[in-house]
Amino acid sequence: MQATSVKAKKVVEEEAGSAPQKANPCWSLYLLRREDGGIYTGISTDVERRFNEHKAGRGSRSLRGKSLVAIEYSLVLGSRSLASQAEHRVKKLTKPAKESLIKSGLSRDELLAFLNIASN
Repeated sequence: MQATSVKAKKVVEEEAGSAPQKANPCWSLYLLRREDGGIYTGISTDVERRFNEHKAGRGSRSLRGKSLVAIEYSLVLGSRSLASQAEHRVKKLTKPAKESLIKSGLSRDELLAFLNIASN
């Protein structure tokens, strides 16, 4: 009888000690302005943190050695899949089209329609 209660106690302890389920993070699309005027496009769950990582030289190889000026545009899109699709399409845009996107301040739904992406 003691073995049963010890086993039951162990199961309860394991369940109590199990890691809590992580909530799905919200992914954002962002556009950064480089000091030379170029625009970098990326996605992250924390745009400010990612901007600071880029400034510190960690992250994208294409930004290493290039100074960043500001976060020009960021928009929460939701799922990583949706953010990745948007990133891919924005990276294909010309620089004038990216400048227009920055100035437009499109909402999530407007951006997805502009990029011809079905929302999840």
